[in-house]
Amino acid sequence: MKSLIKVPEIIESDRLIYRRISLADYKDLCCLYANPKVMPFIGKGVRTPEETWEILTSYVKDWEENGFGPWAVFHKQTGDFIGRSGVYSSPRSPYVQIGYVLSDRYWGKGLGTEAAKASLNFGFNEIRCNKIVAFVRLENIASRKILGDKLKMNCETEKFSYGPRMFARYGLSRSEYLAHN
Repeated sequence: MKSLIKVPEIIESDRLIYRRISLADYKDLCCLYANPKVMPFIGKGVRTPEETWEILTSYVKDWEENGFGPWAVFHKQTGDFIGRSGVYSSPRSPYVQIGYVLSDRYWGKGLGTEAAKASLNFGFNEIRCNKIVAFVRLENIASRKILGDKLKMNCETEKFSYGPRMFARYGLSRSEYLAHN
């Protein structure tokens, strides 16, 4: 799904800067993906440096093949790398998927919601997705609240297995998004 629109490689929200993720983000992503507080609900959990490299190269490939992909997220005030967020293609869905993960040092400040909102805005307004979905582990109450309550995404499938874990699937159409925003 190569984007026909030239998308910016850097975007901003109130408190965050989002930059096209690159191989230069490897060390920061390794720290994030090795953090056991951050990773229990992300995929299979904590990642090794080798697994992180594989994931990062897939993110870079997303940008090369699709013209969009995950962003490296930085805090405007400190300049710190605080996570990754964005929309990307996934083999588990025919729709573009939203995903985000932030360092636990930045939890409880509304930054997850801010990053997710910026990602949805980018997906619907920059690359003109017709629908965006999210997959979230059932136990991840904080992300389920962001997706359902804050982003107004619909819980389309309350419970399904993907590998050994249970997930809920949320979705939002472009028309629903535009009606709310």
